[in-house]
Amino acid sequence: MLYDKLQYTESDLKTQLRQSNEALVSRNAELDSLKLDWSGRINELTSKHSQELNEEKEKSLKVILQLFHSDCSVKCCQTLLPPEIFGYS
Repeated sequence: MLYDKLQYTESDLKTQLRQSNEALVSRNAELDSLKLDWSGRINELTSKHSQELNEEKEKSLKVILQLFHSDCSVKCCQTLLPPEIFGYS
C-alpha cells in the first residue's frame, strides 16, 4: 500500500513537472516573439529619429549658409557660429 502511494505520488509529480516544463517552453517562445517584435520597433524608431536629426542638421546648415551669404559679414558670422564650422578651432 505504501509502495502504491509512492508510485502514485511519483507519477503525479512527473506529470506536474512535465506540464510545468511545457508551460515554460511556451512562455519562452512567447517572450522570444515579443523580444523580436520590440527589437524591430526599437530599430524602426531609432532609424526614424536619426533621419529626422539629419534633416534638422541639413536645415540648420542651409540657414547658416544663407546667413553667411547674406548682408551679414563674415566677421559677424564667425562671432556667432562655432569655429568648427569654418574649419578651425
